[in-house]
Amino acid sequence: MGGPWEKGKYRAGVHLFASRLIVDLAREDMREMRANGELGWEKDTVEDLPDLGDVAFLRFRPPTPGTSITAQVTFRRSNLVVSLAYTRSDDDRQAARAGAIDAARDTLARLRP
Repeated sequence: MGGPWEKGKYRAGVHLFASRLIVDLAREDMREMRANGELGWEKDTVEDLPDLGDVAFLRFRPPTPGTSITAQVTFRRSNLVVSLAYTRSDDDRQAARAGAIDAARDTLARLRP
């Protein structure tokens, strides 16, 4: 499988943060994160991802030209909210997007039903 586990000239890393809440709070957290954004993340790159969990979106951290790029996928499954940041050692946005989505799908598949 490609994505976050690729080896070669460009390296990638994955950071995962999960929080378990009651379902109503998890829904509200997702709405707030989606609408308000978080400090340090681009607001104009938010993209909904309808095929991940109950609700999901992707966004990017603004890169410095010629340096690493980070894409973050945040998704909710029932009462669990997961934020997954995927960082590449280059500035390839499409590869970072694909890697973040692959890692989020892999994470979602490993969660108990």
